[in-house]
Amino acid sequence: MKNKMSSRFSFNKNINHHAMQSLKQKIYLAFFLVAVFFILPAGEVFAAASQCDYSKKYDNEQTIYIEATGADDQNVINSAIQQIDGVNKLSVFLKEGEYVLSGSIEMKDTSMLEGDKESIVKLDDHAGWETKVPLITAPDGANNLEVKCFEIDGNYKNNTSQAADSCYRPLSWNSNFEDCEEKTDDRLIGRGYYDFVRWKGGDNYAVHDMYLHDGAGDGLRADNALKVKFFDNVVYKLGHDAVAYYNCEFAEVWRNKITIRNNFGVRVENTNNVSVHDNVIEAYDHWDAGNAGIGIIRDDNGKLPMNKIAIYYNTIHHTYGPGVYVVASGKYEVADTAVNINHNVFYETGLNSYFHWVGAIVTSGFYEVVVENNTIDHAYNYGVVAVVTANSVSGWGYKTILKNNIIVKTQHRRSTAGGDTDTGGVGISNLAPDTHMIIVSYNDVWYNEGGDIEGQSVYLGGDPIDRLNLGGKDNQTMTLSDNISKDPKFVNELGHDYHLQEGSPCIDAGDPSSDFTKEPDPNGGRIDMGRYGNTVEAGAGKTGISAVISPRSGSDGIGSNSVTTAEIGDGGSWSGASDVEAPELPAYYDPGAAVTETSMTTAVEVASAPQETERESYFGPLGESVPSATEGCSVIEGSGGLIPCGRNTNSSGTSWDECKPCDLCGLVLMGQLSVEFMVELAAIAANLAIIFAGFLYIFATGETSLIAKAKLMVKYAIIGFVVVFAAWAIVNSFLTILGYIDPMGDEWYTVC
Repeated sequence: MKNKMSSRFSFNKNINHHAMQSLKQKIYLAFFLVAVFFILPAGEVFAAASQCDYSKKYDNEQTIYIEATGADDQNVINSAIQQIDGVNKLSVFLKEGEYVLSGSIEMKDTSMLEGDKESIVKLDDHAGWETKVPLITAPDGANNLEVKCFEIDGNYKNNTSQAADSCYRPLSWNSNFEDCEEKTDDRLIGRGYYDFVRWKGGDNYAVHDMYLHDGAGDGLRADNALKVKFFDNVVYKLGHDAVAYYNCEFAEVWRNKITIRNNFGVRVENTNNVSVHDNVIEAYDHWDAGNAGIGIIRDDNGKLPMNKIAIYYNTIHHTYGPGVYVVASGKYEVADTAVNINHNVFYETGLNSYFHWVGAIVTSGFYEVVVENNTIDHAYNYGVVAVVTANSVSGWGYKTILKNNIIVKTQHRRSTAGGDTDTGGVGISNLAPDTHMIIVSYNDVWYNEGGDIEGQSVYLGGDPIDRLNLGGKDNQTMTLSDNISKDPKFVNELGHDYHLQEGSPCIDAGDPSSDFTKEPDPNGGRIDMGRYGNTVEAGAGKTGISAVISPRSGSDGIGSNSVTTAEIGDGGSWSGASDVEAPELPAYYDPGAAVTETSMTTAVEVASAPQETERESYFGPLGESVPSATEGCSVIEGSGGLIPCGRNTNSSGTSWDECKPCDLCGLVLMGQLSVEFMVELAAIAANLAIIFAGFLYIFATGETSLIAKAKLMVKYAIIGFVVVFAAWAIVNSFLTILGYIDPMGDEWYTVC
């Protein structure tokens, strides 16, 4: 009897032991699945680590920390990058110090290069690299690359004296550079030398929270890539484009402060599904200070249509070329070219004195350019103009649609001989009436120095009747009806605060068919003209959500002569180099052409919290501006997984947004989902145990020990199942009796 009892106790002990082991295995499995959800999906590897880390703890286990040696530092950086495996090691972190490069940094698949706030990557003096050799690169086709949170000094500080111009822009590619003394002046700017970051042919790229300055080439150049993002950067005086996308798709540029020295601030060439928004773009005042703030370019090298491009919520001022330049050439279908330019501020753009086609917005060869709810003030030459430049344009029907804009005080074009010319100064003009038409409705066009509206094929009040199908043009101007020509009454024009005063004729004067629902009540039931129409800042007397982030300290009243502290992103503030001297006053510049001395302190807008919530991309979800290297969010059928945040898909069967960045609320929700998952596992395990006990009972064939085992299995399965649900029922009943009300407005068990 004693042996029998001992045997039964031993058997029960074994049953309990095996049950505990099984439970442990289930728990380990659940944690493993959580880890898999967090780590493995491509494109989400940096979702939880996207912001700058300036804590100086240097203790992240998935990060490799290195220190600068001051010479050939690309070797130690590249050695560390090779240790990244995309799971256990994700990032190389540059501790504070100056990292001098004599060769390129080579990134690899699923890798991040980040740094301390005081870390500087600097090009070696007289590096002598060939063209198209960038400071940071990767093999063609590499995916999931992110560069963030440090400074890159291109070490190109040419002076502006006459003797140095031969180094700055020689007439020949084979010029002799031996006498050039200033740093990297032994290479031509804008010719493919020393690009900061250059990637090609991959998927999921990001550059953000960087200070990029004094370079000979591009800040970021991406070719034939998918999902590329450039945001929260300060870019100052590069030798070519601040950011350039060639033959890319799903590309975004936002919240950058860009000072152009040469070429474009943002270049979008043969690229589609593009959003450029919430940037501040200006030009350094020099005779070769570049092209447009934003250039949209299409030619026969492109394989993609360019019909989903949005430019919005930017402040663009003092550019040498146009504020926005939209140009196409070659052969393409009507449906292949379309741009939407909305809710931007332009002022004093088009400083270049050599070209007749400068201004705020210049269009050429795009079949549809929609320009709506912009404010254009004191542009040089033209506010908006359609023109044929160096591109080849044939046929008829290239349409620019102007609606709900304010275009005021356009100035004559600047002159190389000094002061202004007597040409231009027109608010809206069509210089290519044989090929282009401009449709003008519900705009305020007022007090423009050379005239408000001029040119043939300009239609006031609506679209000409089916002229695209007729294949011809109509040079008869329609009567002025829904447009106005009145002082818009800005809150502070000299300070560049373009909100509308009470009594402005532009309030409730936009197109009656335009959406106005984002304007605060009372909104008059109709959209306002100008930058703030159909936004949370519409209406009279708004003081503006703005900040001085580009003080203009020079004597010329135009160019930015130094980069000052600018609050950007989550990485704190960047300070520009304090040793940048102001350039000499250009001999041809007439200070009287400036608005006033007040323009030297420039108030520009930054995105506010309300704007963040109401901002929508023109082409879809990419414009959500999630500050990470994750790809754009899309909706899929299903009920979602254990991870309720930081994903690139949002399941239709859940009530929460799974694409939101992970925070404490998401962590708690994940815990709740995990508990529910474990409860479901418990129910499944109980059912399986009962089924197995049933089989054991059937096949026991009278053996009492097996029958006893089967009964115990059923008993413990039922007890476990009851305990799990009884615990929830007791807590729920107790809190309900006490009248507990969840702060979120739901039952107590509802999280966030």
